[in-house]
Amino acid sequence: MRLRVHHLLCILGFRGLGYDEKFIKGMEVVIQRIKENPDLEIRLIEKCDDICSACPFNIDGLCENEAVGGEEAVRRKDWEVTERLELKEGKGYSIKEILNLIKRKIKPADLPAICGDCPWLEMGYCEEGLKKIDDFLKEEG
Repeated sequence: MRLRVHHLLCILGFRGLGYDEKFIKGMEVVIQRIKENPDLEIRLIEKCDDICSACPFNIDGLCENEAVGGEEAVRRKDWEVTERLELKEGKGYSIKEILNLIKRKIKPADLPAICGDCPWLEMGYCEEGLKKIDDFLKEEG
């Protein structure tokens, strides 16, 4: 599975909401796959990924969602997560490995610096997701 680096945080806070039904269903499929196989190799990328494939703001492989700042802001989020977790773009990691890194290296107080003015941040789902990271793979998939 290919995931944009900042989406590692988004999957934790996902609550069945999104831009449209196609996006919501696509996100649910990605999360279901991850939960069913915690050893699944995640290839980290800094461009549109498996989640973006169902997003209505994915225009020719670029994020054109101005509500989240567009491609430039999304790339900054990817860079922030990559740096904080000391990950390598293009390298494969298991989701268990990634969740352990997130647990150790990213706290709820870090989210505003990482996510900027992303409209999802103010809803509190992302912070809640970080606080419940130990339960992520235990939840019914």
